[in-house]
Amino acid sequence: MDNLNPLVSVFCPTYNHENYIRDCLNGIVMQKTAFQIEVIVQDDASTDKTLEIIEEYARTHLFVNVVTHEENYFSKGMSINEYLFQNAKGKYIAICEGDDYWTDPLKLQKQVDFLETNPEYSCCFHNTYVKKDHELFPWRIYDKEDFSITDTFSTVALFHTSSILFRREAFYLPEWFHKVISADMALFSIVTSNGKLKRIPEFMSVYRKTDGGITGTDHVIRNYHKNRIELMTFLNKEFNNKYKKEIETVISYHRHQINKELSLFGKLKNIIRLQSIFLC
Repeated sequence: MDNLNPLVSVFCPTYNHENYIRDCLNGIVMQKTAFQIEVIVQDDASTDKTLEIIEEYARTHLFVNVVTHEENYFSKGMSINEYLFQNAKGKYIAICEGDDYWTDPLKLQKQVDFLETNPEYSCCFHNTYVKKDHELFPWRIYDKEDFSITDTFSTVALFHTSSILFRREAFYLPEWFHKVISADMALFSIVTSNGKLKRIPEFMSVYRKTDGGITGTDHVIRNYHKNRIELMTFLNKEFNNKYKKEIETVISYHRHQINKELSLFGKLKNIIRLQSIFLC
C-alpha cells in the first residue's frame, strides 16, 4: 500500500513519547482498510528516543511520513497543526497523539463507511477508554448518538481526539487557532459547524493519562479556566454570536470556578497569616 492517493490522513503529534509511541503506531499500522491511508507523524523536537522509533516505522511502512522540528513548537506557542492541514492529502482526517492508541483494526474502515454513506455528517467519533496506571475506564458516558455544534460548547470536551474522523473540507484554520490551549475543542466546534456529528457506540481507542501529556504542564493546569474562557470567546466571535447563549453558559461556569479558586486561595492566605501570628 502506498500513499499517493490516500482517502484518510492520520495525524500523529508526538513529544517525548518513547515509552508509548510503539503502542500508538502499532494501532495505526494495524488498520485494515479497503482504501489507502497516509500517516503524518509530527515530532515536536523530542529529546528522548521518540524520533528514533518513529523513523524505524517509517523505514518499514512506506505510508508513514515523519515531520520533525528543530525547536519545540508547543513551548513557543506555535501551532503544530498547521503543517497537517496544509499538506494532508486525504478526504478524511483522523488524529492519534503519540501517547494514545487505537485498539480496533477496523476503526478507520467503520468510520469511513459511515461518513461515505451519510453526507449530512461532517464527522464521527467513538467511545474511548482512559488508561490510568493499569486501569481502564470509560472516558465519557453518553445517552445519545447524534450531536450538533451546540453540544461541543461544553465545560469538558465532548469526545477524545483519538476517536475523531472528520471531513477535511469541513475544517479550516482561523487566525486565532494557534492561540488557544484547547485546540481539540476548537476543532470539534469548527468541524461540527459544517455538519452533524455521529457517535459510533464502540470502544476503539485508549486515552493514556500521563504526566507528560501535551496539555499537562503546570502552566496549563493553573490557567485552565482562563484558557477555556478565551477559547469560548474566540468561538463566539467566529460564529458571529450565533451561539452566544450556549457559549455564555460555559463562560459563566468557568468564571464561577475561578472565583471559587480565588476565594479558597484567600482563605488559605488568612489561615497562614493567623498561624504565623500565633507562632510568633
